[in-house]
Amino acid sequence: MVMEKITFAADYETIDRDGIECVWLWDVCNLLTMKHENGTDMESFIEFIENIKWPCDIYFHNLKFDGSFLLDHLLKNEHLFMNKRSLKIGELTTLITEFGQFLTITYKNKNNKNITFIDSLKIIPLSIKKIAEDFNFTIKKGKIDYKKRRALGYIPTEEEYSYIHNDTEIAAQALKKMFEAGHTKITISSCAFADYQKIVGKKYKTWFGKWEKSCDLERDNFIRQAYRGGFCQPNKKFVNTTIKQPVYYNDVNSLYPHVMRDYDLPYGTPVYFKGKYEQDDEMPYYVQRIKIDMRVKENGIPCILYNEHGFKSMYIVDTLEQGDAGGCYEMTVTNFDMKLIYKNYDIFHLEFLDGYKFRVRNDMFIEYVDKHIKTKEEATKSGNGALRTISKLLLNSLYGKFGQNPQRRKKLPYVGDDNKIKFDKSELETVNKFKYLPVAVFITAIARYKIINDILKIGIDNWVYSDTDSILSLVPFEQDMVDEVKLGKYKVEHLFKKTRVLGQKSYYGITSDNESVIRVCGCSRDATKGFPIGLFNYYSENGHGGIIKCGRTTLKTVEGGKRLDFGDFQIKDKQVIHINREQSIDEIKKVLDSCLERNKKKTLKNTLNKNIIKLLKTLTIIGVNKNVKNIGKIGKEL
Repeated sequence: MVMEKITFAADYETIDRDGIECVWLWDVCNLLTMKHENGTDMESFIEFIENIKWPCDIYFHNLKFDGSFLLDHLLKNEHLFMNKRSLKIGELTTLITEFGQFLTITYKNKNNKNITFIDSLKIIPLSIKKIAEDFNFTIKKGKIDYKKRRALGYIPTEEEYSYIHNDTEIAAQALKKMFEAGHTKITISSCAFADYQKIVGKKYKTWFGKWEKSCDLERDNFIRQAYRGGFCQPNKKFVNTTIKQPVYYNDVNSLYPHVMRDYDLPYGTPVYFKGKYEQDDEMPYYVQRIKIDMRVKENGIPCILYNEHGFKSMYIVDTLEQGDAGGCYEMTVTNFDMKLIYKNYDIFHLEFLDGYKFRVRNDMFIEYVDKHIKTKEEATKSGNGALRTISKLLLNSLYGKFGQNPQRRKKLPYVGDDNKIKFDKSELETVNKFKYLPVAVFITAIARYKIINDILKIGIDNWVYSDTDSILSLVPFEQDMVDEVKLGKYKVEHLFKKTRVLGQKSYYGITSDNESVIRVCGCSRDATKGFPIGLFNYYSENGHGGIIKCGRTTLKTVEGGKRLDFGDFQIKDKQVIHINREQSIDEIKKVLDSCLERNKKKTLKNTLNKNIIKLLKTLTIIGVNKNVKNIGKIGKEL
């Protein structure tokens, strides 16, 4: 490994002192020598970086947290923020996305050298503890008393120095392994993309070059409307009930790599068409904009996501809820989504507006996937945890780069009137090279199509829950669907003897070995350890359970930087309340009353089904029920 710059892994330990968050210990570990330097305040850290005499990269494992202390100190000490790459001594610039992801902070020190701070969590998206485990390092994540009082002038103990040394050394060793494998970009998806381009060489331009150079924003925006994520949904039949029979947790072996390797995918310049797509053997894939009035069949699965702000995690049950006055909803879908619509929905009106069609081929990702599958398998056999983990990360990170939005804003830091770091948003910028979006659109569409069809194979009554690449079922899969290692086949990850599912990314299973597998989106996994299944319920003021102690972690901006606040996690009832076209006024009112009962402290506008008011207006307009005045009255009362 040849390092063009001095490179460190770094970490801060922080504490609240009279309402101001302060660094009480910092450490950097040199990737080349594995030697440490440290100090006990921000002033000594700034002195350290000021004295560096060569261009330097410093990696923090969560720059959003550690970088906030750096920004706070520099901006409050007369260092100018500049929204440009070229810096003068004492100036700094940042690369922070509009969604608050800290990618880099660059500072020009007194020696006229750029010191670039980079988020290693974007390169290796695992906790320090998990990195040490998965990379099979002998050094492990330690523990200290985080709540211990450490006043100004506090001298750290040997145990505390050892703790922070371990953290930076684990990160340093992992980064070194990444660099030795040739992966030096600032995100794992960028590393995967660079590796892919290197493998396919000039063929990349042949397949995707015209799209990349054309920078057709209107076409990109059109096709992006068909870009949806993985299928994640419980079977409402089993929600909030304890299943006391075997439940099979079936997990697909490398779902997205399987689709990339074994399915046809689009390439080249798509052709625009008006109206309905007509069969074209030369261009068999398409993205179609439609206007549709539909409702999920009695034995169907709600499997088409709304794709607009505020509703992206909601599956369409009835377009009446979000459609126009006639119950029609405009959406853009792929040919695979169209097949799912025909299978799972009753269609009352369907109008084909326009779309794009694509040529396809099945050889664009074979070499890339095969390379990393082989490396992963060999590393597993030899016990090389680092190489196995890197290969796994690269396999799962490539497709997302193709879906990268060419339009973006940056967050620009400044010190607010309350003496805390605030952010302005930059003007909308458009990149000069577009990634080939249709690849990402169809990889995710085909993956959803596979999962939903596999659910239909076992029967909806045997389906409990799905999340992207997994299916929980009451029955074992057919033998031809199962293989421990084969790409695209299922392996039984767990066999639960008791199971509870509360919603998307919220489930609890007890295995035959009495191991608890608990997943609650947004809740610390450490906090769920030992949590009893009997308390795995929705939270309510008068109810039993629904609270996981110390499960909520909030990153709060304060004077000095960021503060981690810990609190109890409430498992909220996130089921969507649906109203359909056959319900009477009294039935609608019962549903709405139920919704308000579950959310007493919220206005209807902020309840979990945010579209009820719009639906009431729709019902009024189209006159589904004769008693229009009553509907208006219900709306006013609520």
